[in-house]
Amino acid sequence: MVTASLIDILKQPSRPVKQVAWSNMGDRLATVSQDSSVRIYSARDQSLLQTITASVPGGPVGLKWSPDDNYLAFAAGSADQAKITIYNTDDLSVARALPFRPLGPSYAEGTQLRAVDWGPLGEKLVAGGRRRLFGRRIHYRFLFIRTYDVGSSDPSEWGEENNFSWARSRGNRDVTGIDISPDREWTVAATNIGRIDVLDSSAQNSNDWSMFTALTEPDNPTQAVFSHDGTRLAVPDWGNPRIFIYDPKNWSVSHTVDLGTPTGPVTWSPRDQYLAVGDWEQPFNVTILETDTWTTVGTSDQPHVDKIQSIDWLIDGSKLATGSSDDTIRVWGTPFTGPLIPPEIELPFVGKVPTLLLVPAALAGAVVTAAAVTQEGER
Repeated sequence: MVTASLIDILKQPSRPVKQVAWSNMGDRLATVSQDSSVRIYSARDQSLLQTITASVPGGPVGLKWSPDDNYLAFAAGSADQAKITIYNTDDLSVARALPFRPLGPSYAEGTQLRAVDWGPLGEKLVAGGRRRLFGRRIHYRFLFIRTYDVGSSDPSEWGEENNFSWARSRGNRDVTGIDISPDREWTVAATNIGRIDVLDSSAQNSNDWSMFTALTEPDNPTQAVFSHDGTRLAVPDWGNPRIFIYDPKNWSVSHTVDLGTPTGPVTWSPRDQYLAVGDWEQPFNVTILETDTWTTVGTSDQPHVDKIQSIDWLIDGSKLATGSSDDTIRVWGTPFTGPLIPPEIELPFVGKVPTLLLVPAALAGAVVTAAAVTQEGER
């Protein structure tokens, strides 16, 4: 049994931490708190580099670095204030604000933004939540996904592309998590109605995307996370002890892990050999699972004092970051360093491309643009 050793505790000003996210290059850590404060820390020594303070109705839902780390998408808000604000990461100026609004008739006060993800080439941004429509006597709520075309090098040309609405209900129904597969063949939407909806997102234009299937396990799938190689999807049953592992080849459950204690968020190690799980109940530890046998091989040494809300693994495997309702971010050292990523990856519309062209991390020092990758794939 190995130990993830505590390196540092980063305290927030009396606000629960909603999300933590290492940059793809592995040099920065972004966090967002309940008060909508975004902080960026150095991955080397955890020193505070930059801060954004914003008051957003409806609260924050998260952060997502663009694949080249040039932008940071901050998704937050409800009603007519729901939007994705995209910051330039060199100076945190606003590159573009994209509204989260349905196409067609709706009530702004019934719209809620809950999740966001960036496409693997940086050309698509996908956000999820709910929308509200008015019937004759009843206000209906729908699960709702909005797609954006952000492929241009000029942010002023970014804009809305398509939307999807489904699962009509009189109660609150939300998309709570979005993840796009590394080859962009699939986009999964975790929901609060006990299922994960799978969209076929293989078409280059999201107007041609379609609903493919619905996964009915677990009961509370707040999050769904693809492995880095795209061959597995991990879905924790938040507040319950089980984690479901799906095989995207046929969308069957390939493994069910029972930890015995209620689970929270999960994150894959860089080479997918391990899965780290944050506790949803005491002792609020991090549990590390080996993903061949799904046995516990490690745990953290100094637990949080409240629920772990978010967890992320640094690209070189040397550190884990957790954000908690105890108003702290904890950074842990892990012994699982090694080869960072597979030598090549299958990309949509391009084919197999050397991974160093996409995610060089500390190895190569820069990430090429989608256009450069396309040129490489055409040679």
